[in-house]
Amino acid sequence: MARLRIEQVAILVGVSTQTLNRWYKFKRENPEDEVSKQLPDYATDDISRGLGYIRLWDSEDVWKLIEFKQNVHPGRSGRMGKYGGRGTHGKNNCKEGNT
Repeated sequence: MARLRIEQVAILVGVSTQTLNRWYKFKRENPEDEVSKQLPDYATDDISRGLGYIRLWDSEDVWKLIEFKQNVHPGRSGRMGKYGGRGTHGKNNCKEGNT
C-alpha cells in the first residue's frame, strides 16, 4: 500500500497543503465534532526532519478526503469558518485595486 505525503495528497484532492493543515487543525481542536470524525487519520514517519514529523496518508484515504471536501461547507460561514485563510497575505496576493 502506497503512503503519500501532504503535497501529493493535496494535489490529488484538489486543495492546497494549507487547506489540509486547516482541516486537521480543526480535527485536533474539535476531536468530538462529527465533521472531525469524517477526516481519516494519518500516519507519521519515524524520520524527523528537525522541526517536526512527516505525515503520511494511505492511498485509500485520498478518496475519503475527496468525499470530505465535497461535504464540507466552504467559506467563513461554515462550521470550520474560523480555520479558513485570513484575508490577503502580502501585496502580491491583493486583488487589483485593493492594495
